Amino acid sequence: MSTASTVNTLLAFLKVTSRGEAKVDASTVAEQANISREVVDGILGRYGLNLEDVTPSDRIRVMLEVVKLGYDAERAARYLDWRELEEYVSEIASRYGLKTVKNLRYKVDKRRYEVDVVAAGESNAFIFDCKRWKKRLSGKTLLEIADKQAERTYALGRFLNRIAANEETTVRLTPAVLTLHEPDNRIVKGIPVIPIYTLISFLEEGAYSDELLSIKVRIDKNWFGKLLGKQLKLIS
Repeated sequence: MSTASTVNTLLAFLKVTSRGEAKVDASTVAEQANISREVVDGILGRYGLNLEDVTPSDRIRVMLEVVKLGYDAERAARYLDWRELEEYVSEIASRYGLKTVKNLRYKVDKRRYEVDVVAAGESNAFIFDCKRWKKRLSGKTLLEIADKQAERTYALGRFLNRIAANEETTVRLTPAVLTLHEPDNRIVKGIPVIPIYTLISFLEEGAYSDELLSIKVRIDKNWFGKLLGKQLKLIS
């Protein structure tokens, strides 16, 4: 089976399973991919995909494989919903050795905040706002998004100082915005605006640039565990 056949089949899988239809079969995938049913059956079988029981983790796994095979992440991500987009970011970050938590909620000075994904290493953490907007981010809208993400990150720093303060280690909190499309500017007020197709290269090369805004906090070495503990109490 060629790479092109595999990619087309997996993309068709993402597309037809994103529609919320009650029943999807291999013939539907084959028709969408313009590939024979026999070839589609072989590809779906190779990836262990059961069309009668498609799970969110199946769809994220397929998205990751499509990108691995060289397909444009921006185009493939059109078939993900906003929760799946956050899961994709979380999974990519995990593959780079970062611990992650999604939909983190916290309260500072009687005000509630929520961030989509926190991806943390030993001395740094990226605070992601994932924007599944069909339009390109630009102008005043982009500035407002960057300002709000900076505000959430500063508030998270204050929250961490409250729940994990003992100055054992310095952690840099870096706010970031992930988008489906190329923005007008890649860095806005020191905040990276990352089109999804550059997420991997950002984590590999650009994530630790001195030109990015970072908020330093002196906190407990087990700060991430304490953060998770607070989150679990909140949702239980």
